[in-house]
Amino acid sequence: SADLRKLPADRVYPRSYYIGRIGYSGKDSRMSVRDIWDMAAKVRQTDMASIEALNKINYGLYIVSSKAGEKLNGQIANTVFQVAAEPAKIAVCINKQNLTHQYISDGNIFSVSILSQEAPMTFIGKFGFKSGRDTNKFEGTGYRARGTGSPVILDHTVGFIEAKVVSSCDVGTHTLFVGEVVDSEVFNDKEPMTYDYYRKYLKGKTPKTAATYQAQEK
Repeated sequence: SADLRKLPADRVYPRSYYIGRIGYSGKDSRMSVRDIWDMAAKVRQTDMASIEALNKINYGLYIVSSKAGEKLNGQIANTVFQVAAEPAKIAVCINKQNLTHQYISDGNIFSVSILSQEAPMTFIGKFGFKSGRDTNKFEGTGYRARGTGSPVILDHTVGFIEAKVVSSCDVGTHTLFVGEVVDSEVFNDKEPMTYDYYRKYLKGKTPKTAATYQAQEK
């Protein structure tokens, strides 16, 4: 593409010239540089429209936690959903680079703590923008261990769900873990935080390791 920017916009080249430079393989035998750039702009607009549609999917905001021996870790996630009613099963989508992914893979257990709408950005940032490899996220955080041993967050949450992994699916950058629910509880009647609220009102950003991260987001 650097070569094309140096060329006169109205100059016409054979199709073979563009194939090796920007991957164009259309049927037109000869096209101008300007035609190629117009075509690329339309493709970018279509891609952006598709990305905007993804932003209309509704999510919540959760802390997904697990353990390895005596070590605990948790992370912010928005991709948590129920996938079966009997027996009740939920699924969580976790980036393969994350420490929580390693703990869930090794221990086959996880908990989901449901954040309340009043959770402050400092608390969300602690679990969403820091690595458990560098810091103990549970230091100074209220939590308790339930049946599986996965930590359940008590601060700024409305309830929790605890599960044992029954299957998993490799979906590329992430793994989708499906867990059978073994315990759950509602702590209070506060409003759960949605991903839309987090973005619109708290002006929250999406970590690069999130399933919903988009490279165009700033």
